[in-house]
Amino acid sequence: NKIDSKIILISFLNFLLENEGIMYQADGCVECCSKHVSSFDFQRGGFICKNCGGIVQDIEFLKNMRILCKTNFNNANKLRVEDKYILMYISRAFDSLENKSGIVFKGKEFLFKIVPSDSNAISI
Repeated sequence: NKIDSKIILISFLNFLLENEGIMYQADGCVECCSKHVSSFDFQRGGFICKNCGGIVQDIEFLKNMRILCKTNFNNANKLRVEDKYILMYISRAFDSLENKSGIVFKGKEFLFKIVPSDSNAISI
């Protein structure tokens, strides 16, 4: 199967996030481990429930964030996610790696110039 190169990049970024110990929490609230999450916060490290200060976000957004957080090289060929979620996730994953682990991606700006941007991209 043909795999979207952006999904391969997410698999690689998730690999780096996991190795650096900053992988986003995708199985429950980062604060209390509740399965009743209402938002996803990149700064806080993943899903947040309403009791721990999470706002209520769109269910489609939450589903796509969970899929992207769980993306790896083994399941990359099975994923179908809209580009607006993919591009936002890539940008935030790069930010997390640079800000929390000290890794510097010198080609990041070039990458964002060649990757088609989505005018409907989500900002969180």
